[in-house]
Amino acid sequence: MKYCTNCGSKLYPDSNYCEGCGGKVIKEEPIVKASEKSSVDMQKVILILGVFLVLFASFIFGIFTWEELGPEFRISFFAFETVLFFSISFLLKKIDSKLD
Repeated sequence: MKYCTNCGSKLYPDSNYCEGCGGKVIKEEPIVKASEKSSVDMQKVILILGVFLVLFASFIFGIFTWEELGPEFRISFFAFETVLFFSISFLLKKIDSKLD
């Protein structure tokens, strides 16, 4: 239970003003610890490295099998790489905005 800092009256959990004295209720914001922020940053780094490795591996696969691929498959490969790159970039942007 919270109490007014001006008059000591009981405050309702969602009240903005004290019913006793009319003073404004100061809402406390949760403090984010540095360790929590660093763990979120580490998750971002791991996610970005994982995405990079997937793109890099598929690109290397394309380089080593390029001569064996037919023209239809080459076009499909480039289309796949493009869609994969932009979709992962979009997802990373969405995830990054939610983590911040």
